Amino acid sequence: MRSNLTGLRARRAALVVAPLSLLAVAAPAVALAAGAPPSNDTFTGCLDKSWIGAGQISKVKAGVKPLVKCSGDETQISWNAQGVKGEQGPRGEQGPEGAPGHQGEQGETGPAGPAGEQGETGPAGPAGEQGPAGEQGPAGKDGLSAYELAVENGFEGDLDAWLESLQGTVVSDEGQVGAPGKDGVNGKNGVDGKDGKDGVSGYHQVTVKKTVGAGKDATVTVSCDSGRALGGGSWSSNEAIDQRSSAPTNTGKGWRVSMTNLGNKAYDVTAYAICAKV
Repeated sequence: MRSNLTGLRARRAALVVAPLSLLAVAAPAVALAAGAPPSNDTFTGCLDKSWIGAGQISKVKAGVKPLVKCSGDETQISWNAQGVKGEQGPRGEQGPEGAPGHQGEQGETGPAGPAGEQGETGPAGPAGEQGPAGEQGPAGKDGLSAYELAVENGFEGDLDAWLESLQGTVVSDEGQVGAPGKDGVNGKNGVDGKDGKDGVSGYHQVTVKKTVGAGKDATVTVSCDSGRALGGGSWSSNEAIDQRSSAPTNTGKGWRVSMTNLGNKAYDVTAYAICAKV
């Protein structure tokens, strides 16, 4: 039973590859050269040389060994499914022009080119409008006095002599100047003016004292009595007291002082107002 199965496989292999036998004989270039490396497409079989005209290939098996070892009248051959690379065909015709490609990205700015040659001088432009007046210049040096100019022009003598030389006799068409006339009569006295307002009279000092704790802020206000006007104000205390403001009140009737105690203990602050009777 086993020998029949083996024969059946051999005959089936012979029938399958029989059409290839003519190709193997007619075109031996298809067969692998001796020692060629096998591949997944390599087949091996036995060529029967007793056939007249064309050999018969049998016992074909994928790989580098035949299905059954070749007999003495057979030659073991191997080949692959891919044939020998053919010659390069003629060049095809020019294809149609393809669609234009997308515009490329903006390239980097190139370096600045060299400076061009100096151009010719253009024609003169029209006259511009009158500009604004300039600033006044510095004062010039004092010139020579009339006396100094007279000396430069040959006058001899001092200033008094030059002034005297300028005096002359007054002459008119009516003759010489007459003697001075008598004094005129005095005019009437004018009307007396109105009496002025009474001035400020009597002033006194008003004080207010306040204790300011260490590190605290405080404001002290002192006001004038009714009927008296504020003439001024001030304040006094220890040097640890830092003044923030010292000025008249909004009503103008008193004095307000704002301060901060920068010391480590409490200090008294006294505000003063100078009040005068109106």
